[in-house]
Amino acid sequence: MGSSQLQWRRNIDCHDLWLKFIRGVEFQSKCNFNQSSYDDFLRASEHAVPGNKFMFWSGVYSLVMRYSNKGRRYFTIADTLTGYLLDNMVWCGNATESDGIEKDLETCPGFHTSSQCSQTAATVFWSAASQNFARHAEGNIHVMINASRTPAFRPDSYFTTKELPNINATKVKKATILMVHYLSDPILESCFSDSIVDLSSRFQAKGIVAECVDNPRDVDLLMCADDPEQSGCQHLLSTSTAVNLTYGKMFVKENKIGNVVSGNNKEVLENWLHTFSSASDVFGTQSHYVNESTVDISYKGDHVSLMEHDEMFQR
Repeated sequence: MGSSQLQWRRNIDCHDLWLKFIRGVEFQSKCNFNQSSYDDFLRASEHAVPGNKFMFWSGVYSLVMRYSNKGRRYFTIADTLTGYLLDNMVWCGNATESDGIEKDLETCPGFHTSSQCSQTAATVFWSAASQNFARHAEGNIHVMINASRTPAFRPDSYFTTKELPNINATKVKKATILMVHYLSDPILESCFSDSIVDLSSRFQAKGIVAECVDNPRDVDLLMCADDPEQSGCQHLLSTSTAVNLTYGKMFVKENKIGNVVSGNNKEVLENWLHTFSSASDVFGTQSHYVNESTVDISYKGDHVSLMEHDEMFQR
């Protein structure tokens, strides 16, 4: 999936892909699934993922899917073709059906495993797909962890058991751990918690630089866009911090800073504009919003106004 090994797939035979998947499932035992059955499907559905775009996660499915934005910001395994096709799906084989596929999906064990039923269609697929996804990771990767769980880095998670062991230090140089929590949930762990220190040490043992960020601002902004009345959102969206009012001009093209002329708060402005660009979808801002325009910036605290052609846009 890394760009150095695979290429973008523009011509995929969907019928052939379907047949490879079905042939891997048909007539299989519900509880003793053959681990190599998906090999053909996995190879056929592989495609390149840009370096620095790999996103791993644990315990934050709905949030990481919103954050990755279907590959526009990052790629989780569910944003690849392999994962997208089976995400949230239920399936299993049946040796007594004429076509070998179970019709009563409620009888498929899914992720509900036991000592008597440990190799299900779902667990075998996601184990194999997760290992494959991790092997192709390259550049700087990100790992989003639920800070409302104890321990946050769990020894039995798919990330711990399937993905982390297969991340290759010859291709991955840095791992950024994002400690996030749903706004209504308590914060139980941080970058300094024992489990995250353990995760960092595992990366370092591989020769991968590890860093950790508590409550990354752009992730919080995404959640606040959906529920701005949540505790903490008002602080994110506005602030009463007193700073000197600074005016400047910038040339913006596709949300990238061309040149910024400002006073003492130049660094603050640049940092904010970086956040503005990375979280542009939060405010419905697209690249053409101030595309190739000269914009006046009025900055006070976290409140920034962009003025273009005598019209004020407050973001």
